[in-house]
Amino acid sequence: MSIQRRCPDCNTWNAGGSHCQTCGKILDPELLREEADLRRSQEKAPAAGHLLDTFFDRMKNSDWLIIRGLYWLGYSVWFVFFSIISFFMFLIAWTPG
Repeated sequence: MSIQRRCPDCNTWNAGGSHCQTCGKILDPELLREEADLRRSQEKAPAAGHLLDTFFDRMKNSDWLIIRGLYWLGYSVWFVFFSIISFFMFLIAWTPG
């Protein structure tokens, strides 16, 4: 006796195939698991970022406290500097000249 599986999409019963005969969706649990694993591994694959971005990410998540402190010090200086520059640019744009 062959295994009958019901397709979750079109609700038709299929006799012993790995794919639905009507819509072509995968019915075999092992193939479904492999496809889900493949999809998960592709989602988790790190995207190749810019070299500077990866450097800063490594600094931010470093095990060494001094490296993380230097990262946050640099980030704070960068933030304050650009805040001051933005304030002066706002003043220049706000005044009539």
